[in-house]
Amino acid sequence: MADHKKRFETIIQKLKDNGHKITPQRLAIVKILAKSQGHPSVENIHVQLEKEFPTTSLATVYKNIVIIKSLGEVLELGFPDGSNRYDGNKPHPHPHAICIKCKKIVDLDLDSLDEMKKEVALETNFKILNHRLDFFGICSECMAEKAWCIFLTLFDNRYLLTSSSFIQMAKPGAQGQHKRGEMS
Repeated sequence: MADHKKRFETIIQKLKDNGHKITPQRLAIVKILAKSQGHPSVENIHVQLEKEFPTTSLATVYKNIVIIKSLGEVLELGFPDGSNRYDGNKPHPHPHAICIKCKKIVDLDLDSLDEMKKEVALETNFKILNHRLDFFGICSECMAEKAWCIFLTLFDNRYLLTSSSFIQMAKPGAQGQHKRGEMS
């Protein structure tokens, strides 16, 4: 809890130091970012903000995120589908584990990351300025769902099945597993 309060105070001070007004809406946005464990999207922040400030627009939330990001106090995680999520707790580059089903994001503390950066710099002769390291998988909550367990078993065993083969295999006593590249 003390870390969230410290992050909140740090972000607010940075805004003040850079001449930004501290409005009630801005305070609420910073509070959400500082307390969040789930790397919220602008839309998610907006939904949380609507309870207290129902007239605040999505554009206002976005503009505030852009300002806070420009001050180096929030880390933006962009994804291939065009969506973005924001980390107000750790505004510096750090690795994440991301669930491909529910989109849950977990911060990772990897002891080997500093060594990895040095190794990349040595091997490429680059001065590493920034990095992004994400691990994609399926979280334990999603793994508990039966359909995902079947998918992962098939994926891990490197089977390629047609939809009819999948249905047939799901029936008790069904035969005919197809290896990659074989079709019936």
